[in-house]
Amino acid sequence: MVTRTAVLGVLGIGLFLTGCISPGIPMDPLVRKKTFEFKYSGAIAPGPGCPIDETPAWARLMSGDEEARSETGPAVPVSFCFFRMDRDVAQHWLPVSRIGAEVVSVDGNRAEALLTALEKRGDVVVMGKPALSALNGQAGQVSMLSRISYVDSFDLKAAPGARIADPRVRAIEHGLVVTVLPEVATDTKSIEAALSLLQVNLVKPMVLACLNESGARLSLEVPILVRQRIETRVTVAEGEAILVAGLSAEDPSEMVLAFMYGARTKSAE
Repeated sequence: MVTRTAVLGVLGIGLFLTGCISPGIPMDPLVRKKTFEFKYSGAIAPGPGCPIDETPAWARLMSGDEEARSETGPAVPVSFCFFRMDRDVAQHWLPVSRIGAEVVSVDGNRAEALLTALEKRGDVVVMGKPALSALNGQAGQVSMLSRISYVDSFDLKAAPGARIADPRVRAIEHGLVVTVLPEVATDTKSIEAALSLLQVNLVKPMVLACLNESGARLSLEVPILVRQRIETRVTVAEGEAILVAGLSAEDPSEMVLAFMYGARTKSAE
């Protein structure tokens, strides 16, 4: 016989497991500390005339003009965590909107704990955790790119009694490119940084273009790239992390997000 007490006990255990991955890993939504202004831009263009290795204007100026550079000092370690998740899930756990971009500061340690818990639960797919050491006042860049080949055109060659269409194959890259230009504050406990995230998604499947050449029907692949860029300037205090959200993933129901960790903030390995 199942008693009321037993039913309530099972229900309580179920609620506990829903709220925590394991004891000691809280599942409380992150709270924003500060909101930063940013510039968002997006465009759709056919490839490959859509370079994704370009450096933002402010970084070109800083790296190309010796007089414009800040006085360099020790290398500034900057670490990131890039991940993607469902838009509804992101809105529930993170201080972001389901549609639209956000740049906010959060508690770095709580961000790592929550991200670890959500990853174990399968709600987050970590794309990578790159790190770089950029000189103070000079731009550094990290990227996570995929390369894909496609048939761009055909070379037609004459042969006895026939014409041979030899495909010309080209390659294009798509993915995420992050450029950061850090400046360490005089107290060495915070970092001011110009930050640019460029996300380039390849529309799948590729568009097919058909050509009729001497009675032969030839199919070409036309890659279409969707470019999105978020540019901002942030201040990262010791123990904080900057959350950048709002870049669309290849799956429209997901978004790409990034944590940038501040001075002396330990990110999970």
